[in-house]
Amino acid sequence: MHRGMIDFSDIQSVVLDEADEMLEIGFAEDLELILEAIPKVRQTAYVVPRAHKVTALDLESPTLALIFCRTRIEVDELAERMVGRGYRVEVMHGGMTQNIRDRVIKKARAAALDLLIATDVAARGLDIEHISHVVNFDVPSSPESYVHRIGRTGRALLAMDVVSINFA
Repeated sequence: MHRGMIDFSDIQSVVLDEADEMLEIGFAEDLELILEAIPKVRQTAYVVPRAHKVTALDLESPTLALIFCRTRIEVDELAERMVGRGYRVEVMHGGMTQNIRDRVIKKARAAALDLLIATDVAARGLDIEHISHVVNFDVPSSPESYVHRIGRTGRALLAMDVVSINFA
């Protein structure tokens, strides 16, 4: 960048993987330089009262939505509610064996799901081409967890037309 060898004029999306780690080890100036050179990237958050979050999910028509919750209990409760609303739902969380997680991912890749409701464990190693929505149903409790979550999904979703929704 300092030598003018990179053209940033056609960039449409940027994911800075491990940016939080880069900041911690002293690369703040480099990150600022990169961010100043690229088009403005924005993220949208919808403030929806807790009682209306499930209803708000019905307003979209996902091919496949990846919905993040904070805890296993929240994942299971939301999954039960969405099944009751007629969605094809699977869950993923740390209490599941790797074999079960693999089975869920296979179903998602086969387009046999409408919703994949998960804790942050699902953000690791995702490779599902037809995700149309990423929803932070419950924003993580720490900024570091949030950065990790959106970074992991951001890499997987760069080439797609994906709706990102954050419920505050």
